[in-house]
Amino acid sequence: RAISIACQQDRRYYKILRNVYIPIHGRYSEIDVLLLHKSGIYVFESKNLSGSIYGDENHHKWQRYKPNGKTDYIPNPILQNDKHIEALLNFLRQNKYQSRIFSMIVFGSKTNLKYIPENRPFMSIHEIYTLEIDLINKMQSEQNFYSAETLDEWCRKLLPYTQLSEEEKQAHKNRIHKKFKQNHKQNDEHSF
Repeated sequence: RAISIACQQDRRYYKILRNVYIPIHGRYSEIDVLLLHKSGIYVFESKNLSGSIYGDENHHKWQRYKPNGKTDYIPNPILQNDKHIEALLNFLRQNKYQSRIFSMIVFGSKTNLKYIPENRPFMSIHEIYTLEIDLINKMQSEQNFYSAETLDEWCRKLLPYTQLSEEEKQAHKNRIHKKFKQNHKQNDEHSF
């Protein structure tokens, strides 16, 4: 909703796609929300978590302190979204140096962001209640980069990948969960 409202305020041509499963080497890379806008491509990674989050740009996992006092880890959303962006650019056959693409990490209202990296020109971290105004400001600071025809072409190409079966979606979630658990276990073993 915040993305749609921001786009209506900006008044330039755009397309919004949700849950886009980009095919990559027989698997998928899931983009939570994709905004194709005349000012650029905005790739949103959303984290609807409760608790306090600590992390930096380079570690593969971030620590979360839950409201019940327990701790756990989440995949680094910056690195996660970087992989989504790489898969998307490959799928669209775009060179990252000739594209304008923004990584937008969004945390829900129950998250307390404690120690996280600072925003950069093409990567930013937002709390959901500031997303609308942050996105309006970001879009309005950018000139047109893509034509409506290009955005329509990409939307047609990506639309089928928003319509996976529930079985395919669940298999993707299971693979990601298993991979993160394996990586988390290996990292713990190497830290001793």
